[in-house]
Order: sequence, then C-alpha cells, then structure tokens
Amino acid sequence: LECMSVGYDHVVLSAPTAARSVMMEIQQLVQHLEVHPNVHVILTDKNNRYDVGLWCDALEFVQSKSPLRYKYITLVNDSVMVLRHTRVLLDRLETNRYDLVGMSYSHTGGSFWIESYVRGFSARGIEAFQEHSCRLAPSHESFSTKRSVVDYHEIGLINEYFVQEGNEKEGKCKRKCKLSLSAVGVYPGDLPKGWIGRGDANRTWVASFNLPYWKRALLKAHFFPLAKVKMPQMIRFSTKHYPECKLSPTTLESLPESLQYIGDEWSWKQVFSATTVSE
Repeated sequence: LECMSVGYDHVVLSAPTAARSVMMEIQQLVQHLEVHPNVHVILTDKNNRYDVGLWCDALEFVQSKSPLRYKYITLVNDSVMVLRHTRVLLDRLETNRYDLVGMSYSHTGGSFWIESYVRGFSARGIEAFQEHSCRLAPSHESFSTKRSVVDYHEIGLINEYFVQEGNEKEGKCKRKCKLSLSAVGVYPGDLPKGWIGRGDANRTWVASFNLPYWKRALLKAHFFPLAKVKMPQMIRFSTKHYPECKLSPTTLESLPESLQYIGDEWSWKQVFSATTVSE
C-alpha cells in the first residue's frame, strides 16, 4: 500500500464484508506510513466474481464520487507485495502513449498478455477494462472457475488493446481495436526456455521452483519491485540485499495482531528481521 501509493491521491480497498475489521485496521495503519493517501474502503456482501468483481465494485464507487475525478487508475492484486517505492506505471502512463501498462507481461499460451498483479490504466483504458469485464452478469461463464477468470479477464483482456511490448516493438490486436488503445508490459514475467523444463504453463516468475529466475534476472538485474506474498523467501531475500525494501520499525510495531501473519507460517516481523537467507 505504501510503495504503490507514490503519486496517487486516493486508494480504494475492496473486500468482502467478512474482512471489515481487517480493512478498518489497514485504514488506521495508513497513518503510520510515509505516504498518506486518502484511503476508502468498499465492502461487498457477496463476491462471486473473484478479484475481477472486487475491482469492478471499486471502480463503480470511484465513478460514483464526483470529487474523485481520475486521470489514471491502477488495479493491484493482494497476492503480491510491492517491495519498494515505484512510479514505473505512472511514468509510462503520463507520457500519454499507453492506456494499459502492466508491471509484468507473459507469452505463455502462445500470445502476449499483461499479468494482472499490478496494472495501470488511463481513463480510456479503464473504460475498456470495464466493458470487457464489469458489464457481464455474475452468472457469465467466464466467472465459473478460477481458470476461466484467468483466460477471459486476464489473458483475454489484451484483445481490447493494441500491443506494444516491453521492448517497444509494435504488435497487433487479435481483433479490430476500435479505440486504438495501446498496451505495454514493463518486466518480462516468463523464464527463458533454458531455465526450465516443466512445460509452458509453469514458465512465469510466480512458480516457487522459478525462484532463481526471480532473484537473478528480475530482482538483481532489473530491481523488479514485486514479490509473491505466499513466498516469504522472496521478501526475506529482498530485504536482506536491498535496504530500500525493508519496512520501518515503526510500521512493524504498528501492525495489529490480525495483520501480523502471512498464512500460517510466517509473521511480517520474522520476515523483515531475517538476517540470513539462502542464496
């Protein structure tokens, strides 16, 4: 929250009603961060559209509030932790060349697409996202399974944009781009073929057995700003080697009990106080 808030005026946290107490605690915790955006909480009684539904609810809220007129919007998935302050998406959006900027991109499945962990949109770009994903009924077949959500709402979203990959080479839409929207990915999420032998489906940086690629090619070579929350070893490694990635002692001490743990094994304090990490 702190590291992604640089350059933004408002943050909307969208969650199921069952998470009310945690959302309120996060809203209070913001006061201890270096960056102090205006934080709004949106709670949904029933979410049967996975992350897409929560994002759509948040966008509906933003667009219903006339004071919250926006130029850019970034959608962030809570399965990742942003390791350092970064404006990498905003810097590209502010050139007015792109309508969708993804923190990471992939070619798994045979075509270019933007991974959904962290994506920035222009006003036109977010309209295309809403048209593609938010206008559908919850009963739509694309919400039936997690796999169908990925296929349609993540991989399939790129069909709405004219592709400009991380190396700035132009690509083509799979179908006509009526609005001439453009998309670009910043960091390559796929492993080179020489790194693995487990099949195309597991070629991205998020698979646990691909940790060496994340360490050497993404973090060390490019200072990649993301880690998977379910992989504390990523966070421990980055905090050891890159002081900028450490949470401040004040922030750690301010964590309420319900926010102190990652899953069932690690607490944030354990992760950020780690002094030895296997290379």
